[in-house]
Amino acid sequence: MIKNVCVVGGGSTAHTLIPLLRSAGMNVDLLTAKPALWNKVVRFNYVNENGQIIDSLDGSLGIVSDKPQDVIPSADVIILCMPVSSYKIALHRIASEIDKDRPVIIGTVYGQGGFNWMVEEIRNQHALHNLEYFSSGLVPWICRIKEYGKVGVTYGPKIENVIAVSNDEVFGRLDTGFLNSISLDFFKVGRFNLAENFISLTFSVDNQIIHTSRLFSLYKESNGGKWKNKDDVPYFYRDFNEFSAEQLLLLDNDYENIRIALRNKYPGKKFTYMMNYLDLEHFSYASESKSVVDSFVNSRTLRAITTPVVLHGDHYSFNKEHRFFKDDIYFGLCIAKWFAQEMCIATPQIDLILQWAQEYLEDDLLADGCLIDFPANNANRFKYGIPTMYGIHEIDALVD
Repeated sequence: MIKNVCVVGGGSTAHTLIPLLRSAGMNVDLLTAKPALWNKVVRFNYVNENGQIIDSLDGSLGIVSDKPQDVIPSADVIILCMPVSSYKIALHRIASEIDKDRPVIIGTVYGQGGFNWMVEEIRNQHALHNLEYFSSGLVPWICRIKEYGKVGVTYGPKIENVIAVSNDEVFGRLDTGFLNSISLDFFKVGRFNLAENFISLTFSVDNQIIHTSRLFSLYKESNGGKWKNKDDVPYFYRDFNEFSAEQLLLLDNDYENIRIALRNKYPGKKFTYMMNYLDLEHFSYASESKSVVDSFVNSRTLRAITTPVVLHGDHYSFNKEHRFFKDDIYFGLCIAKWFAQEMCIATPQIDLILQWAQEYLEDDLLADGCLIDFPANNANRFKYGIPTMYGIHEIDALVD
């Protein structure tokens, strides 16, 4: 039975997850870099698209600390609530404090980016033979922070969720109450469906094609992604247009070619939940959207999301440190490009957006249309999510 949960990180998902877990009777501790900013009681407000509160839920925290040794050893379940690009750093930080002598489960509510490769790395390095893991394919709800450490905002749940686990027994242990507490108990929707493998999560894509194609489109349509006034910045989803939709579908087409190649290469494997963008949107939200534009513009849960910009001198432009870049380029498109290269698949739209990102971020990603052969040194192995950063050089080792 799961009694003690440690949430690691103070992202928007933590502000929703803590009250949900606590309301199910679990003890919830928190590992955060900013313990002084957290209330003993955390609340999330469930709001509609106009910001009106539909319902609220409070949850009390146990130990709140910035020291892993204070909260990790007693945890039955550890769950990361932070950007994907921070997962690997966090896992290496807490690994030595995970109890080796009893079963412990570690997971995340957003599992794209090779989360299973990250956990396998620390499991092997620290001889954590009792450590199992899980990941939700997509975040089970649309959420943001209203007041850090105190109040979160949830715009609504997904109707269906997908989870991958290190073995089927883990799903049985989680499904007895833990998974229901994440969505179903409070929202009355959001059951978890078991995927056959983690690779299905990696290529049943959402954020990594939505965010990158939309940023690219806004850049092309808005004077290089610059706006004089913040009020002039288009909403990220509400103002989604046909040009952005075209870029997204071109990107998803590259991913679809990878998905087809994986199914052909491994005909004995099941990839039930490895879906294209619109199929995933229909499944997750039980929607009947006819187009990409319709799925965003008319979304009750996405309409309030703004474009991530910061003030640079006399204008607003994209926040280059935002997870839309850090997660979805380095732990999204770069991974897809690596798989495509290994299977000799052309990816014109992935290449176009990676080339743009390389120039905009002033970073190195591509050379002559191929991923740069990054050395797996300490700096690179925490920056890039590609399999070679884990010492993995063949696709066969990744299709579990």
